[in-house]
Amino acid sequence: MSETPETDAFFFRIDIDWDMEVEFARKLERERDEARQRASDLAAEHMLTMNKLAEERDEARNGREAYKQLAIKHAQERDEAREIAGRLAHFLERPAYSVDEAIARMEALNSYKKQKSQ
Repeated sequence: MSETPETDAFFFRIDIDWDMEVEFARKLERERDEARQRASDLAAEHMLTMNKLAEERDEARNGREAYKQLAIKHAQERDEAREIAGRLAHFLERPAYSVDEAIARMEALNSYKKQKSQ
């Protein structure tokens, strides 16, 4: 059987001489089948591309979220550093503390911060 079963079924009659019409119909049927295959291939390629883009989008969203979390963490650390700097400035402004006492208080504060973060 040929590659054009639909045309063969319709024109495979011995009572009519359809040579030119049959060849033209077979050509159209082959072209239609090729077009269907091409459309199917393009649809599959499109789906692969869309899936890849969706994965890249999701990775970008995850990266953005990670960046946001990092920015929040840095802001918290900055605020903690400002608080410590303010306390240190307060300690250093008071003449009642010697340098050694100020250092001891800083060390105590750092120890407290370490315990708090664990």
